Amino acid sequence: MSNHWTKLAADPAGFRDDALLAMAIYDALLDSHAGLYLLLDADLRVAMVSHCLVDGRRIQSDALMGRPLDAIFGGDIEAIARDLRCRHAGRKSRRVYRLRLRGEDDQAGVIRAIFYPLDVEGREYWFVDAAPLSAEMEFDRLKADFVANVSHELHTPLASIAGALGLIAAGATGEISDDTAQIVQVALNSTHRLIRLIDNLLDVERIAIDRLDFLLERQSLRAIVRSSIDELVPLASSRGISVILEDDGGPDFAYIDRDRLSQVMINLLSNAIKFSPEEGRIRVVLTTGPTSHHVAVIDHGIGVPEQFQKIIFDKFVQVDTQPRRKKGGVGLGLAISRDIIERLGGKLWFTPNPEGGAIFHVEIAAVE
Repeated sequence: MSNHWTKLAADPAGFRDDALLAMAIYDALLDSHAGLYLLLDADLRVAMVSHCLVDGRRIQSDALMGRPLDAIFGGDIEAIARDLRCRHAGRKSRRVYRLRLRGEDDQAGVIRAIFYPLDVEGREYWFVDAAPLSAEMEFDRLKADFVANVSHELHTPLASIAGALGLIAAGATGEISDDTAQIVQVALNSTHRLIRLIDNLLDVERIAIDRLDFLLERQSLRAIVRSSIDELVPLASSRGISVILEDDGGPDFAYIDRDRLSQVMINLLSNAIKFSPEEGRIRVVLTTGPTSHHVAVIDHGIGVPEQFQKIIFDKFVQVDTQPRRKKGGVGLGLAISRDIIERLGGKLWFTPNPEGGAIFHVEIAAVE
């Protein structure tokens, strides 16, 4: 019996054979599912298929055996196939696509196809659950599109404002007084804060409906960590804070999205800088391994109160202490970072620093 199921040790229903019970449950699931179940092999061809109904039509499942993806689904299948192969190579999490199911007239309705990676006795498969797109899912898609359009319309003028203010602050329009420079800098900081907020809200919405884009490639984790540190050196130096990388020097490759992982590292590092004391020190410890790599961001700041430690990765959570309140933010960065790492097949968690402060841990699967 699967680990996802729990049953009585003494089974009063009389089931003595777990395999028979599993098959009965499997048949009941197929009968109740108004969609299509597929098992794809490593070449993304149909290895198994369920008998099913979609939009009231019975799909000729026998005709699908051994067929490739583009014989079943309509859309940009070539791009989807590249994404699936890359994700499976790194043993990534599920993937969701909005597609069209091909029928005899090639006019089947829109479906939501969820691809789950499987590894059975060393052989790779994708289990696919394809079902008609419900009205609720369609509403979620329309809402996401609306948020994306509004965010774009806000982002563009704000970027222009930030650029203009930056030119004024740099003296491109002529020398300005110290008072004017201070006012311009406040306006510039506020504009950048608004841009970050819009980007975070857009990422949250994309994550909610599994539409956050990833480009997975074999990458050096060490290079990403180093570039993230380098990007934040000016911020750290402005407060006299040193950021030290401790690296074991081992093989460090992983299937990851460079930009998304950089986003996580920069968020963790910027938090550590913001909440560290002046002239403090932050350690970034990279530990490589044959199956997984680990990055720890260690600070000696104000830490996280015990009552907030279990919810620190929830959306819009802000620790209610006066020093943190002065730092600003809306409580989205850690939530987005956790979701990104989980989409990359890894883990992100927090532990208190025994010496005072916080330690944020990132674990990513290793590849050769």
